[in-house]
Amino acid sequence: MKLLTTVSNKISLVIAFFGIVCIASMMIIITIDLVSRYFFGSAMTGVIEIMQIMFCVTLYSGLAYCQTRHSHIRVTLFVSKLPGRARFLVWGLASLLGTATGFLVTAASWVQTGIVVDRYSMLLWIPFYPFYLFSTICMFVFSLCMLLDCIRSFVAAFNPQYAEEVAATWSS
Repeated sequence: MKLLTTVSNKISLVIAFFGIVCIASMMIIITIDLVSRYFFGSAMTGVIEIMQIMFCVTLYSGLAYCQTRHSHIRVTLFVSKLPGRARFLVWGLASLLGTATGFLVTAASWVQTGIVVDRYSMLLWIPFYPFYLFSTICMFVFSLCMLLDCIRSFVAAFNPQYAEEVAATWSS
């Protein structure tokens, strides 16, 4: 389990790097566009399209990273008050539901990737399918990270060491 956690942390960090690059690029492009508008009186062509695509990359690339760092908003008010094993079993079931949803979104993203193969942005003619494929990969990695946390939650119901680990991720 520790090896899987380490691997998921590293993969999610690599994927999150794409989001970091996109955020930095977005700041630079917006700055150049604003300076161009101010000094030359005209905007750069297609900035909105580029920003939309980069924002989607940023959004999807951060999901797995946040999951491995337990940074998503989670409501543990009632779960943390349940007695003994029940809290970890309930948390595991909730995680299982989230994992199933993640895999459904992954499948839907994969289907949508096939649909947009011949679609391009309106102004710059940027193909959409590479970004849909990237989002599919990111959702798959996110779902695997959620599955790992789900398994950890069920194991925590019977293992005190994992119970401490899982409970430590819950806010007090």
